[in-house]
Amino acid sequence: MLLLVVFAAPEVRAQVNSDTDSPTKGQVDQLVKLLAHSQLNRRSQAHQALMSMGPAVLDLLPAESTQLPAEVISRLKTIRQDLYKQVAKQSTAATAISISGDFKLQEVLDQLAQQSGVEFKTDADTNRLIDVAFDQQPFWEVVDSVLDFVELDIAPFGAEHASQFILVDRNVNGISRSELARYESVFRIAPVRVTKSKTFANPAVNSTQLFVHVSWEPRIQPVLMQLTLRDVKAVDSTGRDITPENKDTVRTINLEGKGRFTEISLPLLPASPEAKSIRSVSGHFDTMLPARSESFSFPVVSAPNNELPLVYSKAGVDVILQALKTVDGRLVCDLKIHYKNAGRAFESHRGWVYKNPCVLVNAKGDPIKPSSRETIGQGENSVTFRFVFDTAVDLTEDMGYSIKYFTPTLLVERRVPFVLSGIPLP
Repeated sequence: MLLLVVFAAPEVRAQVNSDTDSPTKGQVDQLVKLLAHSQLNRRSQAHQALMSMGPAVLDLLPAESTQLPAEVISRLKTIRQDLYKQVAKQSTAATAISISGDFKLQEVLDQLAQQSGVEFKTDADTNRLIDVAFDQQPFWEVVDSVLDFVELDIAPFGAEHASQFILVDRNVNGISRSELARYESVFRIAPVRVTKSKTFANPAVNSTQLFVHVSWEPRIQPVLMQLTLRDVKAVDSTGRDITPENKDTVRTINLEGKGRFTEISLPLLPASPEAKSIRSVSGHFDTMLPARSESFSFPVVSAPNNELPLVYSKAGVDVILQALKTVDGRLVCDLKIHYKNAGRAFESHRGWVYKNPCVLVNAKGDPIKPSSRETIGQGENSVTFRFVFDTAVDLTEDMGYSIKYFTPTLLVERRVPFVLSGIPLP
């Protein structure tokens, strides 16, 4: 897995249409063959031709298997790494939205959905007219502006899938979404509540808890998010420093499941009795985002023992076919997945690894899900699964079946700074 560290300024992921024709599998296969040409200039020309096709060619490049010549493997690695840098920049930037004119709310939501991939569902009146003027504006800023204008909000629960937003009427006394929110790349960060508490055992001790809501564009699912209290600074409206005391504490946010937001509490020192608000809270989250996933495909045919394990590699991910057999009319497949540079994403929370799909694809191209998945081995940066498919396959002949495994091959580390201000105190 390729790991890129990106500590960059906010960027916008523009919606562009390429005027160039998309590369075909035949074109790519021919150029890959030329990477092993006996003449250096022909190899270099093929290399440059593949690079000129841009990130679209990544889906068509073969895995770096031991069955390929060393020169081809080396050049494929270089091509992938260079193109992944482009993908990392594009994938982790905010989606840019452009809508301008007088429209019905439903028309605005439809254009938002078309440009972002997010489905909007509501029982509110969507025939009301609104005047909008957004030109390459970040996704979350546009969403908040539209919802503030029509006084709607996003329900925290009830969506049928992660890319669906359920819009509901806003609380009459609720603060507008954009008033306290801050935006950074694919993230929206906003305070949602503040609590004060006193300990009865020691009435002199009291505390303030600030709860912060962090959401991200549904098209991307972070695999790691951490907040170090040492980096958090806070001041109330009287100027009193209410920065957290436990500076060595690192909060690792639970990102299990397929949610599109998380909530974290910040333990602040008591504010001044005269303070009406928290003047500012600043800090940053360290996140790891999957910028690209790829598939690894293995033919379903019997292989001599000396051909197993069969190793396919892409960008530092090795997917290893260790065993393929039939047991009681079912297909059993053992796959080991090794991430060479997964970094902190593999340290404690591996839930994202267990979400990676694996399917059996028949000769018609139809995917068949496994009836079971069992973890049969774990290493420092690896995990081995046993997949069982309730499908009878004759391994003595090629029936056109294949095993296809999907996993992120590009993780991007992004620091997400925030400054929240004017937060009312209870």
